[in-house]
Amino acid sequence: MTRRIQTYASDSADDRALSPEQVRRGQRLLLVETGLVRLMMASLTGLCLTGLIIELGGDAPHVGFMQSAMLLGGVFQVGTNSILTRVHSRKRFCLVALGTVRVLRLGIAALPLVLWLGWPGTQVMYPLGALLFIGAVFGMSAEVVRQSWIADLVPVGVRGRFFGWRAFIGGFVLMIAVPAYGWFADFWKASGGEGVQAFQILIAFGAGSGFASLWCVWRMPEPPMHRASRPTSLARSVAMPLRHGQFRWFIALHSSFSFAAGVCGGFFHYFMYTFLGMSYWLISWTDFVTHLVGLAAAPSWGTLADRWGTKRMLTMALVAKAIFPFLWLAILPQWWYLVFAVVAVRVFNTAQEIGFVNLGLDLAPERDRAAYISVYRSANNLARAIAPALAGVLAAVIGNRVWQVGPLPVTALHVLMVISGVLRLGSLFWLRKIREPDHAALMEVAEDEDLHHD
Repeated sequence: MTRRIQTYASDSADDRALSPEQVRRGQRLLLVETGLVRLMMASLTGLCLTGLIIELGGDAPHVGFMQSAMLLGGVFQVGTNSILTRVHSRKRFCLVALGTVRVLRLGIAALPLVLWLGWPGTQVMYPLGALLFIGAVFGMSAEVVRQSWIADLVPVGVRGRFFGWRAFIGGFVLMIAVPAYGWFADFWKASGGEGVQAFQILIAFGAGSGFASLWCVWRMPEPPMHRASRPTSLARSVAMPLRHGQFRWFIALHSSFSFAAGVCGGFFHYFMYTFLGMSYWLISWTDFVTHLVGLAAAPSWGTLADRWGTKRMLTMALVAKAIFPFLWLAILPQWWYLVFAVVAVRVFNTAQEIGFVNLGLDLAPERDRAAYISVYRSANNLARAIAPALAGVLAAVIGNRVWQVGPLPVTALHVLMVISGVLRLGSLFWLRKIREPDHAALMEVAEDEDLHHD
């Protein structure tokens, strides 16, 4: 894969300052870093974050608010381009920002120690939310810079395949890590330990993996940046993407679909634990299936994006993910095992991930790419942050009410699933307005390269 990508890289003006070996090494380090970062992310998202909240005595609204705190910090990445044009080094920016995130993770791991001072578990939620928020400010700003960095190391003709392999590696790591984390949490509790302590250990382990990933960033070659004649102001960084008609539609699509998904996306683990009565171990195996199907499909999605077009591939993925919430409505506690069939639909997760990233990079001009990425990611994170907060409020208002609809009980979580599915279908309107740039030319480049290697 790296040899094929390098053939294209030699044609890019941005990569001429790097030798072929540097470009290949950079691509390899990006893939290694992906695995290490996924180990860290899994220790404080999804099952682990939900489990920590439950062990601290939280409920569905707390889950929603913690999700919002973590995502709201990403809104501040809108200022990333303005800072980057003053720093003039993507590597330096990432090392400082990502290093801060790792230190904050250690702080979160140590935070529950205040329980020994007599604090009630729910009081720990406030500093936990604050640390998640601050970590997101730094971490998501660094992700903007990382995407700009990737765009210069991996040329457009094979970028879909590269993201496919990147998703494959990330999915493989998560497929192993999440069940292992779930097993450890149940094992620790079964051995007489406190559930909170189990998640503290996992978060600390994840922070260690995150520190190891900084070595990859430090060793990664950095192509020359497109430097502006003077630093770009925050106002101009925000205005440029919003004046670009096609990119406005892309922002509307990504933000609206993320809002719709966020209405119920953060509550599936909570639903399995509280409504279906599944253990952390069993819940972790639903994530295993999720990552397994995504792992198997990721390279194919990337290749399909290059050959068939990112927009077509993304359309198929978003339609499938719009139907996904409705499938949960028929699962009753005595049929909890049907969850494993439903989560197989997450085979489209990697298609969605690759599609959004690739389409955004295709639509953003090279010179101002960091500005475009930061604005759309900020808008997306604002939508993702608002959704679980509103969902948490709605869940709190509904409380423990249960309505019987035929044989099916309907709880607050079921209501959130219905709302999410309807909003996901509605967001597809924006996809019709987007025109993918120069896809035919990109296909010819990819096909010529395949013939050359065959």
